[in-house]
Amino acid sequence: MVPKTEKNMKKEEKQSTITIIKQLFGHFRNTKMRFAIVLFLVLTANILELIKPTIIGRIIDNITLASSMPEKMAQAALLGSLAYFGASLGAALINVLFGILRIRLEQDIVSDLRNRIFTKIQSLSHKYHDNHHSGGIITKATRDIDHVRAFFGDISFDIFNFSVITIGAFIVFMNINWKLAIACYALLIPTILLIYRAGRKLRDLFKAADDEYDGVTEILRENITGIRVVRAFGKEHMEIGKFDAKVNSFFGKVMHSVKLFSFYLPMAFNLFGLSAPVVLLYGGYMAINGQITLGELTSCMFYLSIIMRKMRMINKMVDRTQNAVASTDRLNQILNAESDILDNGKTIISNAKGRIEFKGVTFGYDKNKPILNNVNVVAEPGETVAFVGPTGSGKSTAAMLIPRFFDVAGGTITIDGVDIREMPLCHLRSTVGFVFQDPFLFSDTIRANIAYGRCDATMEDVITAAKEARIHDYIMTLKDGYDTIIGERGINLSGGQKQRLTIARALIYNPPILVFDDCTSSLDAVTEKGIRDAMTTAAGKRTRIIIAQRISTIRRADKIAVFNHGSIIQSGTHNELIGIEGVYRELFLGQSFTAPVNERKN
Repeated sequence: MVPKTEKNMKKEEKQSTITIIKQLFGHFRNTKMRFAIVLFLVLTANILELIKPTIIGRIIDNITLASSMPEKMAQAALLGSLAYFGASLGAALINVLFGILRIRLEQDIVSDLRNRIFTKIQSLSHKYHDNHHSGGIITKATRDIDHVRAFFGDISFDIFNFSVITIGAFIVFMNINWKLAIACYALLIPTILLIYRAGRKLRDLFKAADDEYDGVTEILRENITGIRVVRAFGKEHMEIGKFDAKVNSFFGKVMHSVKLFSFYLPMAFNLFGLSAPVVLLYGGYMAINGQITLGELTSCMFYLSIIMRKMRMINKMVDRTQNAVASTDRLNQILNAESDILDNGKTIISNAKGRIEFKGVTFGYDKNKPILNNVNVVAEPGETVAFVGPTGSGKSTAAMLIPRFFDVAGGTITIDGVDIREMPLCHLRSTVGFVFQDPFLFSDTIRANIAYGRCDATMEDVITAAKEARIHDYIMTLKDGYDTIIGERGINLSGGQKQRLTIARALIYNPPILVFDDCTSSLDAVTEKGIRDAMTTAAGKRTRIIIAQRISTIRRADKIAVFNHGSIIQSGTHNELIGIEGVYRELFLGQSFTAPVNERKN
């Protein structure tokens, strides 16, 4: 199936910025008490900051009143200075404690978000991962979470700071003179509207830039993974060109947002900056006419100075907030995604025998293009059943339905008479051992790779599984034996060695059912025989489903189901099928067999 890009997926209804900001603060739900404490510290520190200009105004007024009495002037200055020092010291100590708690709170929130995203990714079905590029998922789990972290680390508290200072200063202004308060704050409303308009546009631009960055990550991931193919065909320059074009496209979208950012926000700051001469002129006029004191005018100018200083952070607040909003919107695409594989089964099969039955199974990745049509086949306990057929006939798809990597569209698949949808996923997948065509291994020790399916596996269990998979002797030739570190994706092992390790990994939790998905198709004849022998040894009393194109791999199977165009068109043993005209005989003759010769089953 060709993976779809996110652009081809149905677009979700766009949520408002306010809604997403509420979702952002929703991440505090597990840390409400600590968040409340941090906010209290911020509030207290801001109240102390708001007291300081009033103290300065009182000092000026007291000195003015006591201008003819030097002792009282000195006393007023000393008491005012002590009060100012106390407020400054208190604010400084609170800010130190706030800094420590803020970082702890930020890390807790982001760690929780990372774990939720990773857990959600693990729970999503194969269909989701087929339809979404891994580069985009990686970007969301890293870069987008960093944007959210930046919001929680500074911006959320900067917004609270700005709100407290602005509202607190307005209250003081109103207490001094309501006309002066209106003159000062008259320009605040158009300033906020200008910032809001810029923020809405920036959100869309940041989201577009992040979506473009997904492509950058995807090209980088594909190139690193396929570096051997790139070098084999001498396409380094072509790949560099592709990457450069995608980076330039990303850069173009970033610059678009920067231009908008550079136009609106300085304009907003300068617009509110006009409040300073207004307050100075109007306040000076009022002071001359005795409507306010010189100390009150000075306090007002200090308050305005504090607000202007906070306004300088507007650029950063809008930038980081809209980045976080855009990133949260993208993260919600993962968090709100629903898996099409429902895990609500409750039936546990104790001592499963491994009888598998397909009853009228139909399936298609696209509902309008069915791949399997009315598939009926039974694998009795301990039997080896082979699925064979031309490329694209549906044999691998049928096998992937057994552990519910995908769900059937019609019909049922049962294990020991129980519909697999009635079994918990973890129980079902511990019942079915799966060996994939592409042998994926982790960058870890051989022991860890084999024991991946069982955390409680002992060294004896690991060795037993390795012996069954016919890989133990090779492991013992290595300097560090089972503690040998495997390179990324098993790069320092041969294809056959990697495949045997994956067989051992499937065997270690002793499943009653084993599925081998065309795991010998890319191997040479000698290696294929070794893997075939390992598969035979591993069988024991287990039920085996073998998907293969090579007749040599499945000729000794108890039953062979021949797929063609999504249906089983022939069924029987090797000796039965080569004796009749049909797809199986054609496959047999096409693989260098000059004549159909009956063979005794071993």
